[in-house]
Amino acid sequence: CCLTEALDQASKSGDREALGVIYHNLAAIYRELGDYDLARRFQQRSILQLDDCRAVDLLGLANDAWLSRRSEMASCLASSCTELDSDDELDSVLLEAQATLAITVGLAEDPRQGIRSLIQVYRQHRAANDVRLMGIDLLNLSALLSELGWYRAEMDFVRRAISLFDQAPAPVSAVKARQTLGLLERMHSLRNFDPSKN
Repeated sequence: CCLTEALDQASKSGDREALGVIYHNLAAIYRELGDYDLARRFQQRSILQLDDCRAVDLLGLANDAWLSRRSEMASCLASSCTELDSDDELDSVLLEAQATLAITVGLAEDPRQGIRSLIQVYRQHRAANDVRLMGIDLLNLSALLSELGWYRAEMDFVRRAISLFDQAPAPVSAVKARQTLGLLERMHSLRNFDPSKN
C-alpha cells in the first residue's frame, strides 16, 4: 500500500515530520474503520514525531478520547483545539473540533446546547459541500435527540445520514449508520409492543 511504502521511506530517512503525518493519517483510517485502540496508538506516535502539537493533532486526540468514552478529556482537548490560532490550520479542522466539543458537551451536560452548536457546524459543512461531515453531524445530532427522548427524530436523522454517506461516498460510515438504524428500529418496535394485542 502507498502508506506502507511512505512509512518505510520516512523511517529510513529519519524524516520525523513525514512520519508524524503518516501516523496521523493511519490513525484517521483506523478510527474510521472502528479500531479505536490502534487509532489511538498511531495518533500518539504522530504526536511524538512532531516538535509541537497542531490543531489537527489535538483533534485526533480529542476524537480518540471521545471514542474511549473519556468525555471530559475529549471536551478539554477539543476546546483547546478551537482556541488555537495558527495560519497553517485549516478552518475544517477547527470546525470538526467544534463538532466534537458540541457532542461531548451535549451528552455530558446539556443536549439542547449540543444540538444548537451541532446545527451551526452542520450548516457550515453544508455551505462547504462536505457531504461526509454533514452525515457525521446528523449522526451526532441523532444521539443528542435520543438523550431528549425524541426517538422518531433520532431515526429520521440516521436515515438522512445514511443518504449522505451513500452520496459522499463513505461506505464504512454508511454501514455503521445502517447498523445503528437497525438497532433503533428494533428498540422502537420494543417500545411500541403491546402485549394485549397478542
